[in-house]
Parts: sequence; C-alpha cells; structure tokens
Amino acid sequence: SSGVPCISGMNLQSRVWTYGLFMVACLCCSSLLIGASNPVTNPEEVKALGAIKSSLIDPCGNLTDWDQGDPCTSNWTGVFCYNTTLDDGYLHVQRLLLLRMNLSGNLSPQLGRLSNLKILGFMWNNISGSIPKEIGSITSLELLLLNGNQLTGPLPEELGYLPNMDRIQIDENQISGPLPKSFANLNKTKHFHMNNNSISGQIPPELSRLPSLVHFQLDNNNFNGTTIPANYSKMSKLLKLELQYNKLSNINFTSNSIPPNSEFNKHHFCLSSSSVPTPYENSPTSPVACFCARPLFVGYRLKSPGFSDFRPYRYEFEVFLTSRLELSLYQLYNIDSFTWEEGPRLVMHLKFFPVYDAENNTHGANSPSSGLSKGTLAGLVLGTIAVAITLSAIMLVYEFMSNSTLRDHLSAKCNEPLNFAMRLRIAQGSAKGILYLHTEANPPIFHRDIKASNILLDSKYMAKVADFGLS
Repeated sequence: SSGVPCISGMNLQSRVWTYGLFMVACLCCSSLLIGASNPVTNPEEVKALGAIKSSLIDPCGNLTDWDQGDPCTSNWTGVFCYNTTLDDGYLHVQRLLLLRMNLSGNLSPQLGRLSNLKILGFMWNNISGSIPKEIGSITSLELLLLNGNQLTGPLPEELGYLPNMDRIQIDENQISGPLPKSFANLNKTKHFHMNNNSISGQIPPELSRLPSLVHFQLDNNNFNGTTIPANYSKMSKLLKLELQYNKLSNINFTSNSIPPNSEFNKHHFCLSSSSVPTPYENSPTSPVACFCARPLFVGYRLKSPGFSDFRPYRYEFEVFLTSRLELSLYQLYNIDSFTWEEGPRLVMHLKFFPVYDAENNTHGANSPSSGLSKGTLAGLVLGTIAVAITLSAIMLVYEFMSNSTLRDHLSAKCNEPLNFAMRLRIAQGSAKGILYLHTEANPPIFHRDIKASNILLDSKYMAKVADFGLS
C-alpha cells in the first residue's frame, strides 16, 4: 500500500551472494595487482637458499638476515638478484657472493636449484667436503670462485658441461684426482686457476680443444709424466701455463708443444723435476723464451685508496711503478695477487725480476758479471717504499698549523685553555668547512672521519678540516 516494491527472501539472498562474490573478486584482483607491483623471489630458489644456509656453519652470524623477509627484496647478505622479474614473474638470484665470512661446513647440492645464477663465490672461507656435482646443472654460470677453502675430493665431470663458464677458480684447496676430460667442452672458459691442490694424473690432451683459454695455472699439484701434449700448440690464445712444483720431469719445450702464433712464446715457465720447491721462478712477461731467476718479493699496502676496484688501474700502476724504479715492464709481476683488508687497505705482493742480459744470455740472479748488487737490491726496495709513500701521501700537503689540533686543546695538553668565544669560532669554522665539502666541492666529498684530532688550528685559531684518508 505504501508503493515500496516487495523484495522476496530469495531475491535478497541472491543479491547478498552476488555482492559477496563481487567483493571476493575485487580482493583477488587487488592481491594480484599488489603481487605484480611487489615481486618476490622464485620459491624454489628461496628453499635452496635455506638449504645452503643449513649446510654451512656461520660462527660470525653473517647470514642472520637470511631468515628475514624475501631474499631479493630484503637484500640478504651476499645475495644479488636481477632488477626485474623474468618471464615467470619472479625475481631470481643472479650472484651468490659469500667471501671472507669465516664460513665452514659443506656446499649444499641445492646450489643446483639456483638455475639463473651467473656468479657463485665462496672464496677465502673454511668450507670442506666436495664440490657438488649439481653445480654442473646451472647452465647460466659464468664464474665459479671457490679458492681458499678446505675442499676435497675430485672435480665433478658435470662441471665440464657449463656452456657459459668463463673462470673456474679453485686454487688453495685440497682437490684431488685427475682433471676431468669433460672440461674440453668448456668453449668459453678463459681461466683455469687450480694451483695449490693435489690434482694428479697426466695433463689431458683433450683440453687442447679449448679455443678461449688464456690462463692455465696448475702449480703445486701432483701431475706426472714427461710430455706436454703436442696438440697444445693449437691453443692460440694461451698466455700462461704454470706447472711448477709438480712431478713432471725432463720436459723439453719444442715447436710441436708450444703455440707458434701466440704470445705464449713470450710467457714461458719453469718446471721443477722435484716436488720440493726451488727459489727460482720464471718471469712470465720475459721477452725471451725461458728466463728463470730468483725474484725479489715486496709486500705493498695502500691505505684508504680512492677506488673500490683496482683492476682498471692495474696496468697504469705497473707502468708508473716500473718507470719510477727505472725497470723494464717485464721485470714486475704478480700484481694479480692483490687483496682487500679492513681499513680499507689494498694489499698486494709484487715480484721483481732481474734484468735479462741479451748479449750474454744471462740474468742478474745467476751471473756475477751482470748480477744485481746488494746496493742495487737495497735501492730497489727503498725505491719501492718511496713510491708507496708517495702514492699514499698525494690530495695531503698542508700548510703549517702552529696551534696543532683541537684535540690537544680539549685534552689540556696546551698551556692556555680555549675560552667560549674561541670554541664557538672553531666550531663555526669546522662547520663551514664540512658544509663546503658537502655542497660546494665538485664532486661532493664526505669526510667520514670528523673528530677533534682532524681539526687543525692556525696561528689565529682558524679551524681547518684535515685528513681525508677515508673520504
């Protein structure tokens, strides 16, 4: 009678269900949109990372954040991912770098589940056990960096079927057994760093098929035999073949075992017929066929350098160092042994070889007439130290600051204490210096070590910020 339409109970129930289904659909769509805008790591890889952590012993707690959030979006320690999702809509682990973390335990076979991995690095830890064969299923892998551990057992044959492998670095372990013949399939590999292990057997002739190999380092192993395979002459890009301190004997270098059209002719090596190391080494950059000599070892440490990657500057450093010491470039070797320490400090170990006497076919280490005298050696060492000091002391020449540092005044080392006005002026001057560094300097400089001992005072107590070693 009121004119209001009558709604039956069935119609009301139907509308409620329709509305409910509509809300559920909206919620589902919104969750899908949220998922699309906030991608996560592939669940299989998340499980694999959990298994990898479980197989490791982490006494320093470096992997504690591996239990928090998503590996890629929460930036787990040592886990680096692709910036965007791949075809399956997930993020994937691209690099796994757990370097110098004092880790022990074993490498998990679940590493093979990281199917999009390009770099796998566990360098300089205490990991034991064998190398999992499952790593051979990571077809995208380019760098395998396992040096400086306690790994044992043979090299898996499966590693020889990695189509994109560029470098296999397993030196400083306890790997045993022969080199797998399957390594002959590694067409893109440029570096085999396998020295200081217990690899045995003969040098496989099948490896002559490797078209890209540049460095083949097998020092301090248990290889035996009397010949280098003649077909190694086909390895046109090979620059360095190191076989010192093995059980090889009486090897003669002839034209049928050395690549005739490559730089290898200039990068020969020494062989020891005994397993006992000798003090003589080869200068790999020597301009002559075979140049074994006793090098001078120099340790070099650069404090707080202004770069994080030394590799782009390596050649410039070699040229600079040898030119200042008046040496030929071939007399300096082994800069590739550089490491980073806390500070930060760049540490490297250099080898200086004596000059080669082309007329007498001798070198300074063995020939009294052309040898390096003790004075020359001392000068070489002192010159190297001078270069180190020069490099460390360059963006660091100051005017004389007669009133020393602010720390001296605050610690009552000076006769007269600073009054309030002087303290305020020093604080203001220091703040102006820092403001200039942040806003006016191009590029901006962040000091990173502001403290009273780095505030210098001139004769008028004008403050100047100093010591940019950590900038």
